[in-house]
Amino acid sequence: MASKNRTNSNGGGVFGAAAKVIALVLVLAIAAAFVWFAVATNGFKNFNRVQLGGGQVITEKTTGVQLLAGAKTEFSVKNLNFTTTAPDYTATITFNEEKAFDYSKDGELYTTRGDAGDLSAYFGFEKSESGFSLSVPETYSAAQALRHLYPAAEIELEAEPDPADLYLLTLSFTDGSEYHIFFGMAVLNVTLDPPRITI
Repeated sequence: MASKNRTNSNGGGVFGAAAKVIALVLVLAIAAAFVWFAVATNGFKNFNRVQLGGGQVITEKTTGVQLLAGAKTEFSVKNLNFTTTAPDYTATITFNEEKAFDYSKDGELYTTRGDAGDLSAYFGFEKSESGFSLSVPETYSAAQALRHLYPAAEIELEAEPDPADLYLLTLSFTDGSEYHIFFGMAVLNVTLDPPRITI
């Protein structure tokens, strides 16, 4: 009988230790989820989540996004606050004032700094249930973008500006938050020896 009691006691100890381990794992998992959610929502202040192609997370100010002429780029938009409906927002695309350049319009010299003309239609901005997409024209050029803004004017550029971060996409959410996405066109480098194309 004494031996049987010792067996029961040891079994209870094993199950007790296992329960403690499981409880510890659950606590750590909950803590990790809490920390991730706090970081993802900027301290529980911003519940909108924007991603480029389901990969790169777009912050409230993201630079260096590169698009390809003639290609469609998908962005996903989610709300991490599961008690609310899908996020609602408006979008505008303008020239980046920090990359302003001069151009001639009907013989007069102008600059893109302060030019608030919306280029959303030129870049094919289109909303969907999961987010939005941009479709860059295959014949893209900064001069062509300006001609979209001023179709009745004669536009001339001395040279095409540096395409990096030339444009600013602003997403304005109904909860008051804004995302500023600076983007430009990817430059393709073609080499013949060895033959390859890099961005």
